[in-house]
Amino acid sequence: MSSRYLLLLLFGCAGILGYANARKCKLKDPLPYEAADYCKASELHLGCNHNQKFGGHCQATAKLLEIEPQLSKAIVRQMNVYRNIVAKGGLPNLATAALMNKLAWDASLAELAGLAAMRCSLDPIKRSFTTTLASKPGYTAILTKYPKGQKQTVNQIMLSQLKTFYNQHVHITPASLLTGEGRGGRDVSHFLQLITGMNSRVGCGIVIFEENKWTVQLMICLYGCSKQPKSLTYSIGHTPKVSCLCPDTDKEFKNLCPYTSVQQDCGLLNEEGVSTTPGPTLQPVDNMYY
Repeated sequence: MSSRYLLLLLFGCAGILGYANARKCKLKDPLPYEAADYCKASELHLGCNHNQKFGGHCQATAKLLEIEPQLSKAIVRQMNVYRNIVAKGGLPNLATAALMNKLAWDASLAELAGLAAMRCSLDPIKRSFTTTLASKPGYTAILTKYPKGQKQTVNQIMLSQLKTFYNQHVHITPASLLTGEGRGGRDVSHFLQLITGMNSRVGCGIVIFEENKWTVQLMICLYGCSKQPKSLTYSIGHTPKVSCLCPDTDKEFKNLCPYTSVQQDCGLLNEEGVSTTPGPTLQPVDNMYY
């Protein structure tokens, strides 16, 4: 083959790959996925045959809020604002993120978060709450009380709750990204969940009820994954986004990796995006000749 034809072939292949990557990277929203059959799960699952009744900790006034698109977008945007600050190295004691994905709303996680919120409790969820693309989902929960007569909107309380998660960063040390522990043993779990780099999905449920002279707003959020043991919370780099699968820059969140057409369960990946699931072990075969 002549060098001329070889060059034409190489340029042609590069063009095809470039087109494929462009299609892969230019997504306004993540691709939807099929919901799992929760009753076929190997463990008792929160979503299997739920009776849609509130738990024993709830008051008679309890109601599960329908998360309208305007509210879900506000939740996701504020989380991405905080992730963007961290990714660019905007907080003391935290390095720049080479790979931190942009979050998107996940309807399956939101549905399960709503069922979890119907317990009206901050206690850990005792049943499985996995989804098709979340084999090891993350979890945050927060409850806010304010006087009944005080005028507060759901959005205002939600933003203050996310700010509470974010403010845990004051207890972060450089080692926290690996150990998951804050300075002096302080809890930083909500902040670390908020900035888990490989995560790209979140869904929340909100329950509101009255308790004596208080109005109570409980928000539970479930995430595509949490920090893996013996892994960093996110991949560290000298420059934001250097390890992103897609190189294009989001106009608002310039330090976060954009959506791609690659559907991944981030619970099976480390902070670098490398699979943590061991491959099959090859068994020795008797009388095998090479």
